Amino acid sequence: MNSNKFFRCLIPGIIILLFYMGCPASAESGKSFDEWKEILAIGDDIDPLVGAELKLTVNPSRYYQITGDEIVLNGSLTGVFGPFQDTPIIIEEWNKTGSRTEHEVITDNYGYFYLNTILEEDGLHQFQANLTSSSEILKEPLKSEKLEIVSNPCPDGFCLFTDDVSKNTSDFEQVISGEPDNTTGSVSLSVFPSFFYPGEPVLLSGKVLDGTDIPVPYSRVLLHLNSAGDDISTEGVIEGFTSRSGLVTFNLSVPGPYPISCVLEYSGNNKGSSLWSNYVTLTPTISGINPPVKTISDEEGLELSIKDTTIPSLQNMTLYGWYKNNDESDRKLQVLELVWYNFGGKFWDNYQNSSDILTNQNGKFECQIPAPETTGMYLLSVRKPGNTTRSPLYSDVQVITVISSESAEEAVYSEEFPVLHITSDQSYIYENETLNLSLRFYYPDNTPVPGTPLNLLFSNNGIDWTPLPVDNVMTGPDGTAPILLNPDRAGYWYFRAIAEDDSLNLISSETLVIPVLPFSGT
Repeated sequence: MNSNKFFRCLIPGIIILLFYMGCPASAESGKSFDEWKEILAIGDDIDPLVGAELKLTVNPSRYYQITGDEIVLNGSLTGVFGPFQDTPIIIEEWNKTGSRTEHEVITDNYGYFYLNTILEEDGLHQFQANLTSSSEILKEPLKSEKLEIVSNPCPDGFCLFTDDVSKNTSDFEQVISGEPDNTTGSVSLSVFPSFFYPGEPVLLSGKVLDGTDIPVPYSRVLLHLNSAGDDISTEGVIEGFTSRSGLVTFNLSVPGPYPISCVLEYSGNNKGSSLWSNYVTLTPTISGINPPVKTISDEEGLELSIKDTTIPSLQNMTLYGWYKNNDESDRKLQVLELVWYNFGGKFWDNYQNSSDILTNQNGKFECQIPAPETTGMYLLSVRKPGNTTRSPLYSDVQVITVISSESAEEAVYSEEFPVLHITSDQSYIYENETLNLSLRFYYPDNTPVPGTPLNLLFSNNGIDWTPLPVDNVMTGPDGTAPILLNPDRAGYWYFRAIAEDDSLNLISSETLVIPVLPFSGT
């Protein structure tokens, strides 16, 4: 075989082999791409960006920033063979009007780059890093994720935007034209509370009467919402139906930091024109959660985070996250649902006594709601409802562990009972792969509990538990015990360990959930 052809076939194989061996020739080796190119005699026809990754982060990592403050844009460019040195990177910045600015940076010897910049303008800022067209190594475009933040002149980057209420109602006046004809009926709207704590439910109540003050039952109405702040004005519409008594209610978990004006429309009268209610305004008392920097996606999506994943029974949980629209120019207020997995029926069901969740114009949502009363493990998600033409959209799944209030008090105040902890260094595995579990038995002051037999329990739904036949699980001198398992079917595997202390008190670990994926071997 011709030697040039041989090396052309060999080099891609080496690249793939190194990649799947954990990239031993990566940044940790200290060698750059040019050095590996010389060592392995890589030809110019080999694309060095195979397996390369361009990262960008914003620091401080929070979505709402303060105008005039300095932020740091930093990132890295690394490939299979290590960092790319002395490589020009363009960081693009877009402001609220869509105006674009370019900043050029050069990677250092470790493939890192940095840019300090001042947030000079209020409103939206978006950033994305990409390789420049003048780069000698560029053979196809390589870009980082696009990141978004908002800046305003208020302390901590938070404004309550009470001055924008007039902007909300003036926007409505462009929608509502003409004088209301009270001879055909009337519509009223009230809110409690009008000054709300972000994430807590707000109740909007409406009533529709005909021209003779008789309630209009079982009729469609529309709740129009408008929110202005950070020079973004956003609308939303929620559909509702009146009851037999002509009443309609909307129970919403409303996020900060922007006020929202609302008006109710009834278009079912015979005169051809809609009836409109009075305006009401929802004003946050504080700004609410300041989430991390938002990642802009090309696809519609939902991201869910939970502030504390282990929570006492019936205590408030705080959930927050992002709705991401694939069309950045279409920023409408969205209505979402909190759902939990029904293991008995094996479907996603609306969370108990939960309100609808409203997003703001940036796509942020936040919700405060009591945890379940029964202790155990629960799977939560946020859903954007579907319709006849669109399937429901679900967020990622978050796992919460509900403990009894008594257990929470013992965990805080008791120093006499040991703690049993179960962990794994694997976030998921495939069928029949080896799963590494680690148990640790210790007192709150970190004193290990050696020589203690442990029992491992398994469940396929987090509710019904059975012992696993694992032999001779005993803590060692350091209070730990490793366990190796080979789950043989796909699905969620739930694990929990139990032990007895010297006083024969039964000690239970938290619940560990490991997704086991179907094996798709070739």
